[in-house]
Amino acid sequence: MRIFGGSNYQWYVGLTNDPKHSFLNIHNVDILEIGWILSERSPIHQIDFVKNYLTQIGCKNNPELDIPDPDQIYLYKISDNTREELI
Repeated sequence: MRIFGGSNYQWYVGLTNDPKHSFLNIHNVDILEIGWILSERSPIHQIDFVKNYLTQIGCKNNPELDIPDPDQIYLYKISDNTREELI
């Protein structure tokens, strides 16, 4: 997050098992324009721990948009074009 800049509250954290779908179809993230981070596949207890930590330090999250049975965690820098809420 330091590389892409911004305060913690300017970042969104989510859980997925299909990063392409999450970035493009759910959040409208332009992966060529804004900063984003994607973990390697990990056990759910590890990604839950990281997600909980990131939300405690101010990153935004909408649990309704997290995909069931996730195996990856992602972050992106929120922009005017991204979606963090249900449509």
